Amino acid sequence: VVFSLQFYLSYHLYIVALAGAGATVIALIHYLMILAANWAYLKSAVSTHEYQDIKTKDDQDLEAEARSKEGQNSSSYS
Repeated sequence: VVFSLQFYLSYHLYIVALAGAGATVIALIHYLMILAANWAYLKSAVSTHEYQDIKTKDDQDLEAEARSKEGQNSSSYS
């Protein structure tokens, strides 16, 4: 095998390409981890938002019921 300048250049370029491919794989794994974390956050945020909507509706129903009872009580005393 002839160890020429072209061989050394090809060898170093191969190492650089391999390192670049490794960095790309690490970046893709990082991207997938961030994507999964964001998906989990959004999923929990949606369920929290739905809970808040239900709670608000229940609170409004209770207030309306209390107001109607107050109206009935005040009209029966008159």
